[in-house]
Amino acid sequence: MRYKSPTFRERMSNTRSVILAAFCLTASSLGASAEDKLTQQLNAWKLEALPPQLALRVNRQEQAFAKLGLDQVPRGVYSHLKLWPPDTDVLRVCFFGGPQAVRHRIAEYATQWTQQHVYLKFDFGTVEDPRLCSDDTGISQIRIGFDEEGYWSLVGQDSIQIATQSEKSMNLSGFDEDAVEEEEFRRVVLHEFGHALGFEHEHQNPFSKCENEFNWPRIYQYLEGPPNNWTKEIIDHNMRSLHESGLIADAFDPDSIMLYTFPADYFERGQASSCFASYNTELSAGDRRLVERMYPEDRLAAVKPYQAAREMLLKKAESAEGGPGTKAPAMESLNRYLPSVH
Repeated sequence: MRYKSPTFRERMSNTRSVILAAFCLTASSLGASAEDKLTQQLNAWKLEALPPQLALRVNRQEQAFAKLGLDQVPRGVYSHLKLWPPDTDVLRVCFFGGPQAVRHRIAEYATQWTQQHVYLKFDFGTVEDPRLCSDDTGISQIRIGFDEEGYWSLVGQDSIQIATQSEKSMNLSGFDEDAVEEEEFRRVVLHEFGHALGFEHEHQNPFSKCENEFNWPRIYQYLEGPPNNWTKEIIDHNMRSLHESGLIADAFDPDSIMLYTFPADYFERGQASSCFASYNTELSAGDRRLVERMYPEDRLAAVKPYQAAREMLLKKAESAEGGPGTKAPAMESLNRYLPSVH
């Protein structure tokens, strides 16, 4: 799930107490009337997933994997498909335009992820003047644009499996045009690059209590109505917990950069909920720990759990019902996501 934000001009005209970035709101210091105003504003903003053409491809891919029985695999393991395999130690990044100064700031914040004890690194060409996609003759795993609505990113390997080299895998709406407060700029870049590395949203962490603490009637009321008009199935898919797998999940982290600050009335206990978060703008200790678990500094240490997940998923897929002709396209796709690594 990715959240659509208003334009930067609209956002900067709002009161300073309302902090937005792809639907990140906090009302911790607001009075009752201000909270009412925030709720009214929320109803005017559309929660937006990926652009339709990319969302359709992701959905088709998930349907193909479902034919192999992988829709019954715990979601945390299933998400392991999207992590970058251990034989990928560099992610090339390019930009579809954007001023040099903006590209430089994005690169500086994004590299905070890879300054941890991890083997995976970002290659911007140079951090001072990151490469443009128009000048790039190689394969770029992450391709950033600014002209779509909202902030969004494909998750992990979807960036190359779902989108082509001529398409964006990440969008930072308006970053190339309007001044953004540094705190907000940092938050959005860190969050979206977290998705590019394979992170899911923290409110869906299987170790959290968010699903039990959400005010579901209120959430359905918000999201089933305009401007979102989401079905119950879509809401559940984007808001309920991922299934526990033990492979990439960690303890729930209320300070994670991947956790959004939802309005207080999304929770039965309001701001007293354990899942109600302040405005997170930095990598938390939990974020740093988890990225080191996903991409440990010793690359060879990542090979064994990767191979174990690969073997389990391939075995399950091979035992799924259906003839070779029916399963062949999905199996081919699965092998692209999970290449053999030694």
